Amino acid sequence: MMGVGGSLNQDSTTPLKTPKIVRPARAASSTGDKNTIRSIQRAVEILSFMVSKNVPCDLDVIASESGLKKTTAHRILQTLADVGMVERDIRTRRYKAGRRLVSLGLAAYAEFDLSRIAAPILEAVRDALNETANLTVLERNEIVIVERFPSPHLLKLALDRGSRLPVHCTATGKAILAHLPQSRRQQVVASLALQRLTPKTLATPETLLADLEIIRRRGYAICDEEFAVGQVGYATPILDHTGECLAAVNVSFLLARHPDRTRHQDFIEHVLNAGERISREMGYAGPWPAKDADFESAENAESNDREA
Repeated sequence: MMGVGGSLNQDSTTPLKTPKIVRPARAASSTGDKNTIRSIQRAVEILSFMVSKNVPCDLDVIASESGLKKTTAHRILQTLADVGMVERDIRTRRYKAGRRLVSLGLAAYAEFDLSRIAAPILEAVRDALNETANLTVLERNEIVIVERFPSPHLLKLALDRGSRLPVHCTATGKAILAHLPQSRRQQVVASLALQRLTPKTLATPETLLADLEIIRRRGYAICDEEFAVGQVGYATPILDHTGECLAAVNVSFLLARHPDRTRHQDFIEHVLNAGERISREMGYAGPWPAKDADFESAENAESNDREA
């Protein structure tokens, strides 16, 4: 993994007209699977309509578009509101998607789709370079390996999916940290123990933050024997449609196999290409490599949210 170490081992536009929801025929429902719960089907139909409409809707519209009686639609909406899946504006009496629905959707999008999209791309990187390729995410103050395609070499790091690694001395960790909003980045760095694992580990907040600024300007991170002596890696972030950093990808290898650092550009290009392909699939449409200036609008938006 990029610089991963361890023991060496063998909104706002006019919405388009939304088509009316096509509901299953009642006959099919009455003769279908006895385990089917019709009220849940109706709730999902209502949620699907509200999400596709993308504007708050009143009860009459929801009932009409979903083909339900007004009283039935009201009971379902009230239940959904009770569990946070929809929210009702007291003033306008209109309903919109709730925070819990948004949270669940984002979680599913970020976790399931990310791994599915990244896996074949990383496998191709591994096959092209004959070195380990990884996908990692930030969990609290650690890096967690989500996908890992190990090199065919006998001598490599003894890591697997689910392995947890320090964030400050791994390339994927630094790639993610560098592309977090400034306030979040500083918060995480301030909370780290910054244990020195090798003579090259960046073990002070000042040196780590300085390196993160370089990474932001460059678009990729380097781990030069900071986690394990003799281990080198290159990583780049994975960004979503908002420019938020979701994860990072890397390649890592033993320096003994590739001692000529002037020839490491091939590793960097493969990592950057993989990061771009995955980020595009996740909806990112900005410049690539993603560098410092590309995040100014996102950080300004975060600042405005805090002031609002």
